[in-house]
Amino acid sequence: MKGRIAHVVKTVTTAGTAERLMPNNKVVSAVNIQALGDNTNNIYIGDSSVSSTSFGIELDALDTVTISAETLGMANVKINLADIWIDVDTGTEGVAALWLERD
Repeated sequence: MKGRIAHVVKTVTTAGTAERLMPNNKVVSAVNIQALGDNTNNIYIGDSSVSSTSFGIELDALDTVTISAETLGMANVKINLADIWIDVDTGTEGVAALWLERD
């Protein structure tokens, strides 16, 4: 089985208004998410209710996190990138995400 690397850069238009990492379903085993280097404030990652006061992960510029079902205790579960939401302190800031897809 072969795989290939895929990525997306996601910026959030308006601070305080969370947006999906991906607009369409994309199911993966794991994803690396890095706050963009030009960000001046924090990025928040979570579910559809994510905000600066309610989040799963908070990132500063260039901070990186790997989200995988295995590290969250569910080794046989996949992650839908459309279920990951991003919010920002400053509009037009965001993240880059990288994952492996089956070829």
